[in-house]
Amino acid sequence: MIRKPQDLSSNETVIKAVFGDEKEKLDKIEAEVKHVFGQDNYVVRAAVNFLEVMHANVNKGIALQYLAQKLNYKTEEIMAIGDERNDIPMFQVAGTSVVMDNGSAEAKNKLTLKLHRMIKMV
Repeated sequence: MIRKPQDLSSNETVIKAVFGDEKEKLDKIEAEVKHVFGQDNYVVRAAVNFLEVMHANVNKGIALQYLAQKLNYKTEEIMAIGDERNDIPMFQVAGTSVVMDNGSAEAKNKLTLKLHRMIKMV
């Protein structure tokens, strides 16, 4: 596990950094992490206890656009399902966005369809 930048060897590259802790602790550091890393990176809460830092051009929306183009789908033909803030870029691309009932308030603000319970797929 890498805990400090100096722990990296010269032939290693950081793809993603994850801060994992209690919600209250991450709430206290999130603004500072965004301030320090947010100019050049995508900083997002992936869950209440995970704060992620990635390359600025890496998010679920960019990935969904790429897949839609490769598979020759119109974005309005796509349904995206998620529950957290890291899903919001995907919701902004998809024609229909679904947020689970236990999803974050930020994700729910972007939904077009809300599921109140899991639907059993046979």
